Order: sequence, then C-alpha cells, then structure tokens
Amino acid sequence: MPLYELVCIVRAHPQILSRTVGYTSAISNVDYDQKTKSLMKMAALHILDGNGVVRKLTHSSHTVLPYRMKKYREIHATGSYVTMVFDAHPSMMETLKRAVEFEEHVIRHTVVKLGDSVKYNTPVKPEAVA
Repeated sequence: MPLYELVCIVRAHPQILSRTVGYTSAISNVDYDQKTKSLMKMAALHILDGNGVVRKLTHSSHTVLPYRMKKYREIHATGSYVTMVFDAHPSMMETLKRAVEFEEHVIRHTVVKLGDSVKYNTPVKPEAVA
C-alpha cells in the first residue's frame, strides 16, 4: 500500500478570531478542539476500516494563513494545520477526500502520495536479503 499524507487547514478558535477580525462567538475552545479531534478520528477510522495504517498525526497551533481563504461565505485569515501520514489502498482516496470535504470546519484539504511504504518501513534493502 502506498504512503499518503492528508493535510487539512481547519478554522481558528473564536477567541483567536476575536483578536484578529473582531468576531465574537459563544463557542468555546473546547468545542473547536473536539471538532478537530472528531475530524481526525473520522479520517483515521475511515483509513482503518479499509485495512490501512495510520503512521503519524500532528496538529499545529493557530497561525496566520498565507492568504485569506473563503469557505461557506466566510473569509478566514487564521487557521490550524492538521496532518496525518498513513498507508492505504488507492481506491480509498476518493471516499476519504469526499468525507473530509463535507466537514464544515475544514477550510482546505489535500491528499499527497509520498511513495511506496515498503521502502520507508524496511531498514534493509531487498537486494541485500536475496
């Protein structure tokens, strides 16, 4: 199975937004953390259900985006990057992309093929074994 990386930009917390663009909301940081966790859990379960393997999950702190992004009639200037490195069958990618695309707190997402996972997992070259 090939090695892939899923990269998502998720919405910033309302407290971050209130400092940057004057937006106020009653939603707490805990709610947004739970939404981000549920997004990554949904993606990981989707991969595991297809006999894939999740290698690494990372979540960065909030940052100013390189340019303003529009999604669902809102303009976003800040966000968080969430990445997941995983092995999965290529036929799963379309359903994974579709599932992540419909999450409302995801601003942008992409899946990048990093290569074949065999060369990343084996410390010994195949020629040396034969």
